[in-house]
Amino acid sequence: MSLNKTILKTAIKNITLTGYTTISSAATAWSNSYDDYTNGVTSYAQDQSTDRVVTVNKSALQAGLVTAFSSGTAIGAANGIETACISYWAGAIFGISFPPTLLDPLAISDVSAVVSFPGSGLSASLQAIFSVLSSDADSKANDIATAFDNYTKTVRVLCNYLKTNPAPPPPIIPGVITLSIN
Repeated sequence: MSLNKTILKTAIKNITLTGYTTISSAATAWSNSYDDYTNGVTSYAQDQSTDRVVTVNKSALQAGLVTAFSSGTAIGAANGIETACISYWAGAIFGISFPPTLLDPLAISDVSAVVSFPGSGLSASLQAIFSVLSSDADSKANDIATAFDNYTKTVRVLCNYLKTNPAPPPPIIPGVITLSIN
């Protein structure tokens, strides 16, 4: 993955310093930041074939974050944030970098790339971070960005491949006859 944790850290720090007046506006800012981190211009998720993510469920992320931020406890928020991120990744589709081609008889190309496992471990990391009160916004933003970065790298993508042309038949050598006796 070509993910840039610094982009996420900066966005999280800016969110924490902004002081949103509603849970919904804070959830929107967080979902935009995570989406920019996973699907932006300079930071983006890739599968092992270098396919980039093209379809995620951003609205489920935002709705889940509203629920998480409304929980009132660090554990409830951490669990809710992980659930929201799982919803974001569930069924995500990656664009095909190397579509099937008939021009190269040896080519093996992607035909589909979808998320098969939407990640894990975010809740435990966030609970540990949320349980330590700190006034240092930069340090806290870095810890949260690291938790999200580590979580995102647990997302697994199932790539289906297709060999575009079958193996060529064996060469025919004139004058040689092969007999098969049963």
